[in-house]
Amino acid sequence: MGEAQSDASGLERSYVGRLERGGSQPTLLALLKLAKGLDCEVVELIGPVERAFRRRK
Repeated sequence: MGEAQSDASGLERSYVGRLERGGSQPTLLALLKLAKGLDCEVVELIGPVERAFRRRK
C-alpha cells in the first residue's frame, strides 16, 4: 500500500506494513479504513482469505 493510500486510510504506515507482512491482524475498523483508502469494498480485501479458509475445512 502506497503512502497516499496509507494517508487516505488514516492508518499508520508502520501498521499497514505489519498487516502486509502478516505480523498483525486488522480489526474491523482497520479493514473499513483500508478499503476506504484503497477505494474498494471490504469484501475485496477479505474475499481471497475467506475462500482459502473455506477450502481448508
